[in-house]
Amino acid sequence: MPDVQSPHLWMVRCKPGKEKDLVFSLMRKFFDTEYSAQPLEISAAFSRESLKGYVYIECMRQANVQAVSVGSWTNAFSDHKEDEKLSSPIVNRFQNRL
Repeated sequence: MPDVQSPHLWMVRCKPGKEKDLVFSLMRKFFDTEYSAQPLEISAAFSRESLKGYVYIECMRQANVQAVSVGSWTNAFSDHKEDEKLSSPIVNRFQNRL
């Protein structure tokens, strides 16, 4: 069960049909920056086949989503929607290694 210390889940809008490409792109970016001065602080990223044009990104802070995504984002479990344009690449499915 999620608690206060759990990462937040964010929905990021992307071009329909490009979800898997974005996942692999984010995964490559994660591994490329893993040992750098500014690594991606993402716990997971994934998409669902039944929901075209959206990617889910799991991370602790909103700034982490903004660092990796292009398009509009919203907190997946929020009652109100916050849309904002972002500038960076998005990606789709990977799991952070611990």
